[in-house]
Amino acid sequence: VAWHLAIGMDRMAAPRIAASVHLLIAAASLAAVDGGSARAVAWRSHVSLARPSPPRSGHAACADAEGRVWLFGGYCEDAGTAEREPTNDLWCLEEGEWTLVHGPTTDSSRPGPRLCSAFAPAPSGRELLLFGGWDPRPAGSGGSFHQDVWSLSLPEGDGAPVWTQLDAPMPRGPTSRHVACAVGSELLVHTFRCTSAVLRWDREKRALVEQPTSGETPPSLGLHAAAGVGDSLVVFGGADKSGEMSRDAYVLDTHTWTWNRVPIDGACPSARAGACAAALDSERMVLFGGAERAPGGAGLVPRDDAWVLHVPCDGSRPPHWEALDVAGPAPPARNAASLTASTTRDGKLLVLHGGWHPFVRTFDDTHILEME
Repeated sequence: VAWHLAIGMDRMAAPRIAASVHLLIAAASLAAVDGGSARAVAWRSHVSLARPSPPRSGHAACADAEGRVWLFGGYCEDAGTAEREPTNDLWCLEEGEWTLVHGPTTDSSRPGPRLCSAFAPAPSGRELLLFGGWDPRPAGSGGSFHQDVWSLSLPEGDGAPVWTQLDAPMPRGPTSRHVACAVGSELLVHTFRCTSAVLRWDREKRALVEQPTSGETPPSLGLHAAAGVGDSLVVFGGADKSGEMSRDAYVLDTHTWTWNRVPIDGACPSARAGACAAALDSERMVLFGGAERAPGGAGLVPRDDAWVLHVPCDGSRPPHWEALDVAGPAPPARNAASLTASTTRDGKLLVLHGGWHPFVRTFDDTHILEME
């Protein structure tokens, strides 16, 4: 694998160079090697058009059955003033090109501006579901937290997607800094309240319901990363209400609804929050970035490292971490980015977008990990 650097062109202002896009290309297979790491071979150039604007972090992203990546909302930063505001725009990445589908709006028929929501495809395949989130306005107020659930229908052909607010809100009240994943034939949501159950999408009720769980349950954390790996939900890291960060990963078997903590045996990611993750295949999850506490606990330090968590589905050995060794420079360190797994006719892609270097910069770049 290798990160692929591309220079993007803004269609509205060509030939002005507008964005940098990185693609991580698998020129060799990513193999699990005990005690070793997966290596990249080369950087390659690529040309791409447009990108979501303004720069943002804390947005929500997921892919549909056709491999299109959908990106909603987030915390946008004004390039001139550096002031940040939440947005509710909707973008789509299809065949390598970003397109603005819905601009920012105050129309109540669409979700309001927010960040730290969760977005995932419904098992039906023609619908994406958005859960909760946080609107920090007005400044200094603590903002408002949401428990609403929205459906984004995906019509076939050239029709426009349509937002619909569903009747049933999220159980247990308003929620942000949570995760949602497609896991096998299920859609699961995990929040800081999920200490004895996860939230499972019920197709007939068209609502989230509580699914009791057992085993070594994750503690109450937010800003954690998650992915559906085969028939398992994997969650990593995050922070509790005191700001204490975790480096633990947990695997939920959706056949038994039992949690198991991943043993820390050898190298593993540092304790961090705001990392992003996506499934590479039915046995591996890729984790990128996040932010850890600065030495002495003052401030945050963003990360640019990438890891693979192996989750053998046959139980031949416990889940274990492997550092992903990428040739050439990685995308700049960041947290609160999105990493989305997309399957297209060109193969499996992992799409990284946006994010935040705490109190320094908000990103508008896109990076793609393209696997053979």
